[in-house]
Amino acid sequence: MRLERLPAAPGIAKVYFTDSSLPLNTSAVVPPPPLFTIVDSLGNNLATMNLNGVTCYLIQYQTGYTMSLGGQVIFSLRAQVQECTITAPRMTHFTI
Repeated sequence: MRLERLPAAPGIAKVYFTDSSLPLNTSAVVPPPPLFTIVDSLGNNLATMNLNGVTCYLIQYQTGYTMSLGGQVIFSLRAQVQECTITAPRMTHFTI
């Protein structure tokens, strides 16, 4: 399984499968395995799409997803919002 950002669509990535032959950049694309599903954090099942000849799923970065095979969860992606601190140059910041 691969996740790949779509440069032409900010915030969108595609999930697709390859045969994992080495080197990885030469792996052949294969269809998703039977009984593979992706469900978003709202409980919606994602449908496959054909994007430039590749059967894939499209996901958004701000949404969480659960990926299952035959009803067994094999992978989860969770969207997180994290705070950060940006300080002025030459300022010191400590987090406890």
